[in-house]
Amino acid sequence: MGVIILAGDDAPFREGDFVVMRGRMTSPPTAPDVTYILHVAKWSEDDSEDWIDLVAHRLVVVLPKKPTLTVRTKDRVILHDSFIEPTDEIGPAIGAMMRWRNRNAAWPVVQNLPVPVALSVWRNNHPDDIDTARRLAQVSFVLPEFYAHAVFTFSVNPMKPGKRLKVVKEDDELPIGFRESDHYAVELVRLAPDVANTVRVQAPKTLPKGVKKRQTQVMEWL
Repeated sequence: MGVIILAGDDAPFREGDFVVMRGRMTSPPTAPDVTYILHVAKWSEDDSEDWIDLVAHRLVVVLPKKPTLTVRTKDRVILHDSFIEPTDEIGPAIGAMMRWRNRNAAWPVVQNLPVPVALSVWRNNHPDDIDTARRLAQVSFVLPEFYAHAVFTFSVNPMKPGKRLKVVKEDDELPIGFRESDHYAVELVRLAPDVANTVRVQAPKTLPKGVKKRQTQVMEWL
């Protein structure tokens, strides 16, 4: 009888013979000495009980959040220590950049925001903010990111309302053109109309949930 391991990262298990699956079980975990790795958003104790007797060697289920085991499965399922208790820095940083009136207080929080994400959020919410665009053009690719964060903090007007962002759960399948190491791929597609338009043309089925299928108009500065 094999074992089911619930993990937050599959890196420790990518050795020897292994099979990687995403979203659903596409290969039965019945081959001996083969590690089956399944990336899913949710995995219940019922799922563990359904599959445990079929696992010949090892089934690693990679989840975004650490689950809680009960007496039903705690003796047959292993919780791997690769789970990280994440702190949400992206959401509060976006809120600080777009809404906090005290910009001095917002300054250290905005520095937690990756520049590509900040750029996409600002561009989507304030497409006519040419002054900020000019300041970003002066510092981008020339000075450290510290200066770009300063522009996002002190040039963006929090008094000007922007579009309300809808939070959508992360999808299992990455949009086309991105790698697994591109941690902010889904956010970029949702927040950058030009990136979303490219995905709509090349592979519309990989668009994240909540993103419209039809092309959107993109405003550009001359």
